[in-house]
Amino acid sequence: MAIFTAYGRPEEEKSLQLYNELADETDRDELRKLFKMLCQEEAGHKLKLETIYDDYMARHGD
Repeated sequence: MAIFTAYGRPEEEKSLQLYNELADETDRDELRKLFKMLCQEEAGHKLKLETIYDDYMARHGD
């Protein structure tokens, strides 16, 4: 579980940050919309990983 969360959450955060930066840098509305949509998906992935981790820790402890 530690490997799963240690790898997963930082990777989701990096992707979220990248898509936000790309959305801010583009002048094209359709690309900005796409990057914002991808940000929302990554935020959902990150939340899912955090929920899985929190549930696991609540059941099994440290």
